[in-house]
Amino acid sequence: RQFAADTTCDFALTGRRVTGRATGPDGEPLPTATIFYESDDASVGVSAQPDGSYEAYLPDGVYEIEAFPGPMTSYIQSRPFGRVTVAGDMIRDLPFVGAWWQGVVRSPEGGPRRAGASVDADIVDTFGYAGSARAVTDADGHYRLSVASPEWHYLGVSIEGRAGVGLGPIPAGADST
Repeated sequence: RQFAADTTCDFALTGRRVTGRATGPDGEPLPTATIFYESDDASVGVSAQPDGSYEAYLPDGVYEIEAFPGPMTSYIQSRPFGRVTVAGDMIRDLPFVGAWWQGVVRSPEGGPRRAGASVDADIVDTFGYAGSARAVTDADGHYRLSVASPEWHYLGVSIEGRAGVGLGPIPAGADST
């Protein structure tokens, strides 16, 4: 619409109140988590509070939930949290639990351990969603990732100046080394 003169526009922000708490694999709050509820008719994205709690207002409908743990916790895999029907106020906690993958990155033929290598785990998904986690190896070449389980993943390693190496698909069922 076009307005011919100064105009006041009033908006009514309505919807069902959806609250919850995002927690990491250790049960601690994820204060930097971002949560998205998406449907064919509406979508909303919210950021978690310092205690991991979040609040959103949504019209009735069926929503897919995706959540990202935040930049300081990239070793925890972003992931889908499934589908939910919103038809009233509700509580939907988002525990980022799963399996721990850990290991050591070495140079070829059992060479020295490599610090600063990037290790990535990506969910294999035919619907276009690819949750990911990234860890950088420490001074002894160790890495640790928290991945969604049960899900299939691609695992990749890259080091500056070398071609990356990938494996997969690999199932995440239990903690693995």
